[in-house]
Formats: sequence, C-alpha cells, structure tokens
Amino acid sequence: MWQPPPYDEELFGSDVDAEGSEDGEYEVEDDDQVDAQEAPLSAGVEEPMEVEEEVNREYDSGEITVQEHVGDCAGYEIDPFASLVHPTNVNCMAATRNMRWLFTGGDDGFIRKFDFAATIRGEQLLTQTQRHGLVDSIEKAGVLVSAWENEEFPSTYTADGLPALDPDNPPPLAADWSPVYSIDVHSEAHWCLTGCKSGNINLWSIRHDEGHCQHILHGHNNAVSVLRITPGERGVISGSWDRTLLRWDLNTGEIIRSFQGVTSQVTSVSFSPSPASCYPDLINTEVVNGMDALAPSAAEDSLLMATSYDGAVLLFDQRHPSGIGRKLVASMSGAPPWTVSASWSADGRRIYCGRRNATVDEFDVAEGRLIRTIRLPRDSGPVSYVTALPNNRHLLCASQDIIRLWDLDLTTDSSQTQRDVPAPAQSVTDGRETGQSSTSSSPPASAISTPKLPTAGLTLFLDEAMGTDSVLGASLSGGMDSDTALVPATGGMLGMSEEPEKAEVNGKGGFQEEDFDTAPVVPFTIVPGHNSGVVSSILIDPSKRYLISASGTRGWDGVASNLCLVYYVNPTLRAEE
Repeated sequence: MWQPPPYDEELFGSDVDAEGSEDGEYEVEDDDQVDAQEAPLSAGVEEPMEVEEEVNREYDSGEITVQEHVGDCAGYEIDPFASLVHPTNVNCMAATRNMRWLFTGGDDGFIRKFDFAATIRGEQLLTQTQRHGLVDSIEKAGVLVSAWENEEFPSTYTADGLPALDPDNPPPLAADWSPVYSIDVHSEAHWCLTGCKSGNINLWSIRHDEGHCQHILHGHNNAVSVLRITPGERGVISGSWDRTLLRWDLNTGEIIRSFQGVTSQVTSVSFSPSPASCYPDLINTEVVNGMDALAPSAAEDSLLMATSYDGAVLLFDQRHPSGIGRKLVASMSGAPPWTVSASWSADGRRIYCGRRNATVDEFDVAEGRLIRTIRLPRDSGPVSYVTALPNNRHLLCASQDIIRLWDLDLTTDSSQTQRDVPAPAQSVTDGRETGQSSTSSSPPASAISTPKLPTAGLTLFLDEAMGTDSVLGASLSGGMDSDTALVPATGGMLGMSEEPEKAEVNGKGGFQEEDFDTAPVVPFTIVPGHNSGVVSSILIDPSKRYLISASGTRGWDGVASNLCLVYYVNPTLRAEE
C-alpha cells in the first residue's frame, strides 16, 4: 500500500503549538526532561522562546518556500491522504496565504474552519465507516475547529449589520440561513467574505469575535456565485446570478466599478499571474473617432478574467475605469457550450476553459484567439473545473467521472498526424469555426479524441494509401454500434506497411500485442480519490506541496459526492518510460 511522505516541518513548523500547552509551558520528551534537570536554568527558559519564534517564522506568509523542481518537472504524482468530512455539498473553499486555516462553504448554510496544519500532521484519523468507499491511502481526517451559519439578514438590517429601528416593520428574531455559494478570506485570517442566495455579501470577523457579521454589502439581487479579493486586499470582485460583475471598495463598502459585457450568470473570476502591462495591445488601445485610448489609472496592474454560464470568457484591464472588457470568441456562432470554470496558465500566456461537451478550450491571451480544443473521452461528462499546474505543461481537468492530469505536450505530439478521426459536429481552427465536418474531412491538429478500442468481433482494415479508414466496408459516419468507437490509424500508434494490414479483434475485445508497434499514447493520467460527482473547486497551496479538491454543485445542475480531499503533490524529474 502506498505510504504518504512524512509531514514537512519546513512549511508548517514542528508539532509544538505556537501558543503553548494549557498550563503555558511546553511539553518535552522524557529524555529531554533528564537533560533539562542537568542543564542550567537559563537554558531551560530560552528553549521554548526559540521554538515559539521558529513556529511563528514558519507561519509567516512572507516566507513561503515553493517546492523544489515544481516548475520545471516532467510530471506530477498526486496522491490523496486526507478527507475533510462534510455532510453536504462543498460549494467553495478559501485558505489563508500560509495555509494555516482552510474555510469551506456548504450547501447546508455552514461556514467551516479547518486547522490545515493539524490535518497534515494526522492529529485526527478517519473512522472505518468514513473510510468506506475511499482509496486506501486516505487515512487522515480534517481537524474541524469551528463553524457558523451563513445568515441571510433581511432588508430591514442596515449596512452595518444592525437592525433598523422601524417599529412598524421590526426585524425577525432569527435570520434565515443561506447556502454558501462563494467565499474568500483575508491572507492573515482577519476577516472573510461569503455570498448569500439573496445577493447579500456578508463580512465576518475571524481572528477576533469569530463568526460575527460586521458588515453587509448590498448590490446584487440574486445569488452571489463568485467572490475574489483583489491582490492588494483593499477590494473584492463579486459576480452574481443577476448577470452583474462588480468591484467593491472594502474601505467604504461602496461599488466603485461595474464591468460591462456580462450576459449570463457569472461562474468564475480570477486574476492574471502576470501584470496587465505585459499585454499592452490587448484592451482599449485603438483610436476611435480621433480620440486616443484611455490612459492607465493608478488601479492594480492585473487582468481580470471572468466566465459566464453562456460560455463567454471575458478579460478586463482594471487600470482602465471604463469597465469594458474583451471577449475571447471560441467560434463564429458566438455561442459555445456553457462553462463554469477557467484557469490561467502559470506564465499568464494561456487560458484554459472547460466546457459542457467534455472539451477544454485553450486561448492565447496576447493574440486573443483559440489555439486548440482538447477533447476528453466522450463518457467523461461536462468539465466542471480546470486548473493549470506550475510547469506550464500539465492541466487538471475535473469532470463528472474523475479528475484527469492532462499532459499538454503529449496531446500536441499525438495530434500532429493528418489521419485522426473526424471530429463530430464542429471543428475549430485558429479561433474560426469551419462548420460541420463531413465524413471525409479531418479535424484540426489541435482536436484529438482519446481512442476507445472496439469491443465486438470486428476486423479493422488499415490502408496507408487510403484517405480514410473503413470498417467492413462501412463509412466512418455510420453503420456502427453506439458502443463502438474508431481507433485513429496513425503511424505512431498502429503498425503500418506498404500493403494493407489487417488487425483482428477477438471476441473478448481488445487488440493483440503483436498488432501494435508501440502502445497507444494516452495524454492523461487519472488522479485517484475523486470518483463521480461535480467538482466545485480545486485549491493548490502557495508552496505547491498540497492540493485540495471539493465536490459540490454550487446551485447548478449535477450530482455531488460531498467529498473534500487533500493530496500530496510530488514533482517527477523525468517522464516515466
């Protein structure tokens, strides 16, 4: 059985709590107690202070050490080891900058606070019942510290969260609870923000007077689906089901900008890892009616990406106060399948957008065009979450069935042939839609389907001289069962010769070993742990050592497994042979 690596004290410090034990003194081992009796009194007093300073230094957000080789590795091994038990859907997650505290928002209306360091150390283990249905490597349980309700304060409450003195319309004695659809937290856990179903945004105190609502932001009239604190932590971006995307000033509690161009429910927002000044010709640089473009303001230098339920991907330059963005078009029709998640690449040059039809679109940010479409297996279901890894080569794609770690280099290499299976319905090349593909046309080099071997007793004729394949004289577009899929007749996958070659498929299903020169290249690996259910969020800690996945519907269609798993992320220096 796989054993997880030992707890890394460089990131979370030693097992000694920074606040000491209940009696105010630190506990030591028996051998240390004997040595302490022989040592001078001054040595015994200075040792706890050194430990406390070391722990505080490890928890300092300014001293996060990124895992070695995580940005230049050939691959990753992602293995689960802990489960944060929830009785309901986990719609959202947020963590402090040093991963000391982890906050989750549930469909039952509770905000839960977990001690992530204690979870990593394994201070609490899962019961046999809780481990049922999980992989064997998951043994540790999340250490729950506290929880409080996401209260839905009525309109009779003021902006400060206090009841209005209206004798004719007094506030109710108890407020309703709202599902937590969105959450974000201050880097040092001073406060956090949660979105409500009514459109309110609650500001909660955490470090002092934990779980009390200190302020309510009123600006939306439907559920707040996304919240993202700005990099300077002086503002917050909020998106709602009411088709509005707003920026708030947290010093005043007022709306300072409303972004234009959103035509559906906002599903995700994120900031670019590179500053907006790296894209000088992206937004608002053209001369219109003899007027120069707007000069950059003193706002934060970062691009804001937002996606909506209708499939739109929008980019906004926050330096310009107009709030007008640029739309990345995936097809000429302008109506691609919906998206609920998109991710920046580590270098900020690419955007990956998951779609309902089991595809992921890759965009070039500088050119604003579609580069390619990555096609998942047909039975994987809608892509509910995507996130890029630090080496700019791997992409995590979460769908209804599993989480896949996609190797983008293998995908590119395996799609260089001209004999791929024709793409169903639409083909997209260089950001332009080519329309319906016929039975004799080939998809673009960027669109490749993961092959599925025939399971019936068929005979596949491979003829290198032919423009298309033929299965028992039938064309590729018809004459096949629904369980039968075509195998691309590529030279790198199947043995080729000058004469037509025939590969027999036995009744048990599958090709024989001698029918292949090399094994078929599969451009992804399966991340263990998640099986069936919509993935609502994937969080990677700043040190790139740990990954957390959560399952929840966020109020939209789908079925969730209520799982919230913690993984080790181990870079591999060379690809496996």
